[in-house]
Amino acid sequence: MEKGTAQSLRLFNLLEEPIFRVQTREGRRRLSLPGVFEALGRDEIEHFLGLQKHQEDPFHVFLSYLGAAVLARNGEEDPVRPADYWRDKLRALAGPAGDDAWTLVVEEMLQPAFMQPPLPRADHARLKPTAYTPDELDLLPTAKNHDLKKARASSAEVDGWVYALISLQTMSGYYGRGNRGISRMNSGYGNRPIAEVVRS
Repeated sequence: MEKGTAQSLRLFNLLEEPIFRVQTREGRRRLSLPGVFEALGRDEIEHFLGLQKHQEDPFHVFLSYLGAAVLARNGEEDPVRPADYWRDKLRALAGPAGDDAWTLVVEEMLQPAFMQPPLPRADHARLKPTAYTPDELDLLPTAKNHDLKKARASSAEVDGWVYALISLQTMSGYYGRGNRGISRMNSGYGNRPIAEVVRS
């Protein structure tokens, strides 16, 4: 199908759909990604429901980099902005890919999807399913039963897939035998350190 036709399959647009389950002082809510940025700017989110412990740092990196990129490109410093601001700027950040870059599932594989690059037609025939649950998709040591047991999330929420993709695409190094990891990671011998300042 042609990109942009009414029949094209697009599921779970992070800019438009309330995918993220969060706990606030007022109770549980579901927010879109722009809604998450707005709520974080107002210090309303106490925690993200469904976010696993090993996914907290990658998700923090993702939100920090993304928020900083939007503000820097627009010459802004104050992150306290309404959801409409974040939606417009995140959409602009994706350039010609538009909402496809913020959508978990797109039918046209020549288009990017969220944390998933476009694939040339020559690669389409080689595709095979690699995960049926988000924890199977997550970081390879986790997905291989080294830490958390895989395939626990058989009835996972959509945000579980988002967290798994972010974790995989932010922290995955080289694990041998064709498991190349991500370009931002310094081979299999380096990793991305995460430091935290804690008041005593």
